[in-house]
Amino acid sequence: MIRGIDAQQLDIKLQRRVGKQSQKLILSLNFLRHQIKDEHPSAGGFPESSRELSSSQRRFITQEIDGR
Repeated sequence: MIRGIDAQQLDIKLQRRVGKQSQKLILSLNFLRHQIKDEHPSAGGFPESSRELSSSQRRFITQEIDGR
């Protein structure tokens, strides 16, 4: 039974780690998408209805990406 509990705790920890990594990846991709849009507005391919990021949101994203 101890092994079952340990395996369950490890599974929960793994799910949390994967969740955090996927959130960082999504933030990274969104940040890059907005950087491309800002630097190359004629690049197109981005929906006009997409929400723009504020400077504080960009700072937060870069801090999350860098692991600060």
